[in-house]
Amino acid sequence: MPVVTHAGVLRQLIDAVFADAAIVAVLVLANVGLDTGGLERFVTTRITLTNAILTALFVVIYHLTFNLAGVYATPPAEEFARKARKITVAVSCSTVFVCAFPALSKTGAFGWTLVPCCWALVMTGALSIAGISHIMGVLRRGRLQREVLIVGSGPLALRASESLLRDHGSDVRLLGFVDSPVGHHVPEYIRRNLIGGMEDLNRLLMTRVVDTVIIALPMKSCYDEIQRTIAACEAAGVTSEFLPQVFRVSVARPRVSMTGVGPNLSLSVVDDDYRLDIKRALDIVGAISGLVVLAPLMIAIAFALRISGPGPVLFIQQRFGLNKRRFPMLKFRTMELDAEVRQLELETQNEAHGPVFKIRNDPRITSVGRFLRKTSLDELPQLINVLRGEMSLVGPRPLPLRDVSRFDAPYLMRRFSVKPGLTCLWQISGRCNTTFDEWIRQDLAYIDNWSLVLDLIILARTLPAVLRGTGAV
Repeated sequence: MPVVTHAGVLRQLIDAVFADAAIVAVLVLANVGLDTGGLERFVTTRITLTNAILTALFVVIYHLTFNLAGVYATPPAEEFARKARKITVAVSCSTVFVCAFPALSKTGAFGWTLVPCCWALVMTGALSIAGISHIMGVLRRGRLQREVLIVGSGPLALRASESLLRDHGSDVRLLGFVDSPVGHHVPEYIRRNLIGGMEDLNRLLMTRVVDTVIIALPMKSCYDEIQRTIAACEAAGVTSEFLPQVFRVSVARPRVSMTGVGPNLSLSVVDDDYRLDIKRALDIVGAISGLVVLAPLMIAIAFALRISGPGPVLFIQQRFGLNKRRFPMLKFRTMELDAEVRQLELETQNEAHGPVFKIRNDPRITSVGRFLRKTSLDELPQLINVLRGEMSLVGPRPLPLRDVSRFDAPYLMRRFSVKPGLTCLWQISGRCNTTFDEWIRQDLAYIDNWSLVLDLIILARTLPAVLRGTGAV
């Protein structure tokens, strides 16, 4: 059965407290005005021991009906309408018990007319709590479907795949299994989905979208393979999960999680907690605010591009995002129409070190485009990418497919362990005046030291850096 997470336990506690408070609120609000002795006299005479016991029993029954209805066992991606139907059934069933209050009330404080009032209040609260929980899940966009790779080919790997698909369903996509099986039987399902040996792991992490690697190898006989897998995941910035044991890690952050196989120790190279929800909320608010405030400026830029010559206003290019997912990045067009074709002719003039391509006086840039690049106004349409969840306000800049295809070391992939952003340490530290190695060092430093405060500092320093135009080409 699906495992209840810490967040699920917190929601159950909130539901129970609210249900208890709803009973008391209905009782007090319906009767306190009728008693001339005031609230203190009402509390001492009308809230009896019987009512207190019944209230406690109601909370227990409320909790049981919610669990039996499957409210707390619903997958995170389940649509809100289905959750609401389960909540309606659970609240209606548990409210039947509320009929015990007027039936056993000797003072008449809790009349039969209060039963539907109690149902309405508890229903409103339960749906509101579920709605907030659902919205928080939406804010955690980017995790609609995790791409999972399992290292192993024995019974443990098979159980891990079965529980993964059973407990998480459409939330995950199993890419396949990686192992070099020797001396043991390989189940048919694993044999059909074996996509490489242990020697292929680095290549797969560099070329495929992988969110999580589940290590399902026997510890005693495969300790070295497990350690090498952890090291490979750390280098590539990919989260690894395995049964809890002690292994050497350098930058990954251990965290205990639960699956149907049992408790797993997850090693993530980035912090993964409620602060990502806050970051996503800030992204949404910031993107909407930016699009509204800057709309006149963006319209003026679009008009200038339209009258300056033929070609579209927007330039759309495939870039690599979170865990190497491709997405169409939007920019105001700053180059001539055949710019991407002519890049092949200009490769020998590349002034940048490493896999990236930069020319200070690029002959493909238009007159309007040169101004847009100098002021970074060409990046404004990426607020739409932020709103869609493909980018964040702060994060490593998204790189073109051409540049990433020339990466020659697994550690370079760690910059894809977070969403790309409009600005980061590189933008406020000289941009093109820095070397590629320094650029990567700054991106990894941002990932390793990320916090909401750091994001706010980078945002505050971005505008002065843009106004100075240092390193912009």
